Formats: sequence, structure tokens, C-alpha cells
Amino acid sequence: MIDLTFLNNKKILITGHTGFKGRWLVGLLSQLCNAKLVCVAPKDIFFKESRVFFEKINIEEVFIDISNARKVDSLIKKTLPDVIIHLGAQSLVNESISNPLKTFSTNIMGTANVLAAAGALEKKILILNITSDKVYKNNENLEPFNESSELGGLDPYSCSKSCAELISHAFFDTYVNKLKLSNLSIANLRAGNVIGGGDFGVNRIIPDIYRSTKMGEVLQLRMPYAIRPWQHVLDCLFGYLCALRHISKSEDSISVNFNVGPQDSNSLTVLDICEQAKKWFPTLSLKTNSELVAESKFLLLDSKLLTQSTGWKPVYDTYKAVEQTFKWYYNFDNGANVNDLVNKEIQDYLTNNN
Repeated sequence: MIDLTFLNNKKILITGHTGFKGRWLVGLLSQLCNAKLVCVAPKDIFFKESRVFFEKINIEEVFIDISNARKVDSLIKKTLPDVIIHLGAQSLVNESISNPLKTFSTNIMGTANVLAAAGALEKKILILNITSDKVYKNNENLEPFNESSELGGLDPYSCSKSCAELISHAFFDTYVNKLKLSNLSIANLRAGNVIGGGDFGVNRIIPDIYRSTKMGEVLQLRMPYAIRPWQHVLDCLFGYLCALRHISKSEDSISVNFNVGPQDSNSLTVLDICEQAKKWFPTLSLKTNSELVAESKFLLLDSKLLTQSTGWKPVYDTYKAVEQTFKWYYNFDNGANVNDLVNKEIQDYLTNNN
């Protein structure tokens, strides 16, 4: 298990804590280190459902829109964080197509606002800039992307995340390396399709499976044979924290890029995920709808660099990640308490990680 004692008594600012990964990250950090957590998000669609995750956790919450530069600057000056974990984003491809300007405002300008405010402080700050596996230019060539693969962006969401990385590189090269005006260390982290309990977002295959069976509806599939780098949320978050520890060890400011994805050879399609779901939700009914907006057919990540640099490796293979996720929703559907499910999942994971 990763040693997080280097975070004890540190102040960690987390953007996007009400989202799926953000909720799990807050729960994980509250169990593994004695840090002060300052958590930032708008009161958006995730606000209500996130409340139950934080009932027993001591955090400071601030509700602002990260695209508002003045408010972000004021918050960071007031907080004086040692660490910033920047998860805040509009994270759905279909939503980005419907509302590109909001996506660009949140994902691009939100990132710029966080970096500019942090860079203006006269202190060392460690930053995790959470982007996506969709930053890469996808030519559907059936090869996993590595950190040197070309960036791209064929839809507004993918473009916004590529831009967020370019902004990160520009800030570091200009204000840290050349002008020596800032003391930031940055890790840009590109995760795959993260799954796990407690994700109730729309246009995401496992939450959609759960909702459709609950409501007795036929699930409309956009791309049943699309392949994705499915990984459990705790594997992903431990990858993030290993990257954080990595940049914390450097006396000099550094900027690194890491893929965070599954390392087993099991390449599951969307239809494979649906077939596995029927063990837990046997009434699942499916239909392919070619009129829905299609995405890339093939997307896999090469995460060897993160393993070589930090020692991180996933605890769950792809099948286990999917199994754990459906088990969570099954238990939730049968009345289990959310906090109890989250805490048990974390403890089981830590046991397997020792």
C-alpha cells in the first residue's frame, strides 16, 4: 500500500469533489492520511447525490464555478494549498457536443484559472491535472497509447482535455522553467474508463445499465463493440496518489505525464460489460441505436511508465473491476448504506493491496 504520510498536516484543495472520482478520492484520503481537505465544486447535478458520501467526513466545502477566474484566485489565495488535485470538469462527450462553450469554459479556462492562481503564490505547490485517455489523436490503429503519442481532439470534450494539458505545459515551461516566477510541480494524468459503485452519471454504460433495469426500460447502446480501458476507481485513484508522491520527492519543480490504465490483456467491449451485468441484473434488455452519437471504436492505454516510475500497479484486473462494480450496485439496490459500501470497498481493496 502506498505510504501517504507525506500528506499529513498538508492542505489539499480538490476541485470536482462532488463528481464520481472526487467522492471516492475524498473518502480515500480521509482514511489514509491526516490532511485538511478543502473541496471545490459548483452546486450542479451531482450536488444532491454526493451529500451521502460526505456525511461522516470532515471536509471544508466551497461552491464556486472554476471558470470564474476572480473567485478561483480569491479561494486559492485564501486557502494557500500545498497540493491541488484538479478533477473539476465537464466530463461527458455527448454533453460537450450539445454544449461545447460550457465544456470549453469549464475544462480549458477552469484549468487555466487554477494554474494561474496557484502559480502566483510564493510557495511550492504540487498539482495533479486530471485529464483523460481521450487526449490522444485516435486513428483507430488498435495500438495502446503511450505518453509520447500525439495529442488530438475530434470532439469538444477530447479537444478541451488536450487543451488543458497544453495549458499545463505552457504554464510550466513559461513561468516555472524560463521566468522562474512560480514553484509548481505538475503531473498530467490520463486515466481510462473508470468504473465503480456510486457513479450515477448519464451516458456512462454501467450507471445506464443500472437505471434501465430499475426503470424496466430497454438500454440503447451506441457502440456495442467499442473497446475501452476499463479500470476500477480505486486502482485509478491510487495511480493518481502514486504520481503525487513521485512529484513530491523532487526538490526541483518538475512536470510529468502519466497514463493510468489497466495492465491486463482483457480487452472488453461494451457488449461484454452488458453480458457480465446480467449475472446481477438478469432483466437487462438491450438494443443498438445507430442514430446515437458514436465515439471512437478502440481506446487502450499503455501505463508502463507510471509503474516504472512509481511502482504503481492495478490490484483488480478488468473482469474483477467490472465484477466489483456490479456487486456494489446490486448491494445498493438491496438497501445497503452508501457509506458502509464505500468503506468496505476501500478496506477490501487495501487488504488486497498489501
